[in-house]
Amino acid sequence: MGNSVSQLLRRAGLRPTRQRIALATLLFGNGDRHVT
Repeated sequence: MGNSVSQLLRRAGLRPTRQRIALATLLFGNGDRHVT
């Protein structure tokens, strides 16, 4: 999952730092999420 998350961040114009990869994995990694 880490590689596709890195690509997702790069396509969004963000550098894939460890913190961003961890957050993106939580948000987008395991199906649907609801964040308020």
